[in-house]
Amino acid sequence: MQDIFNFNQIVGLFFYGTLIALVIDIFLILFVKNKNEVFLSILIIISGLMFIFAPLFNDEAVDFKYRFLHNLPFLIAGLIFIIAGVKQFLSFKDVSLRPDKGELIKSKSQKISADILSIKHLANIRVNGRAPYLIIAKGFNPIINQEQIFQSYHIWDDILFLIKNKKNIDIYIDTTNPKRYYMDVNSLINNN
Repeated sequence: MQDIFNFNQIVGLFFYGTLIALVIDIFLILFVKNKNEVFLSILIIISGLMFIFAPLFNDEAVDFKYRFLHNLPFLIAGLIFIIAGVKQFLSFKDVSLRPDKGELIKSKSQKISADILSIKHLANIRVNGRAPYLIIAKGFNPIINQEQIFQSYHIWDDILFLIKNKKNIDIYIDTTNPKRYYMDVNSLINNN
């Protein structure tokens, strides 16, 4: 009895399916700027793993040299996708802590004042008909001795009219981990 698909057809279908998934992932990452990008980074990592492991099931490769040369492009592509996915996944950590966790680190943090660069209304993210705001600020981080761009968590209240005249915002930087910080949006709103 003859197989319905041979190995080359399966690899071809797999390759083109993964390529289409990758193009969709890249399109979503570039043009859909929501914080559901964790899902997209996981998809990229899975695509990379599929590239690496699919050629291992090739029964037509008779010797090591042929198998290695045949699988090398898949291995390289898979590693590139895995690195891109992990990099994308790790980039989510550079956002302010939410207020419940931020209040906890205030005691072991260093307070700085940062200049507000912009307030963005993320109209492409909608939950119950509402879109969040995002505050972007720039300040000097004394723990790492560098200027740093700080980004708030998603603010679901309509804060634009409350803080439009404000120029600075308080930021609490964790002294044990300088990448963790809390942008104190509540104090900015309460000072009106």
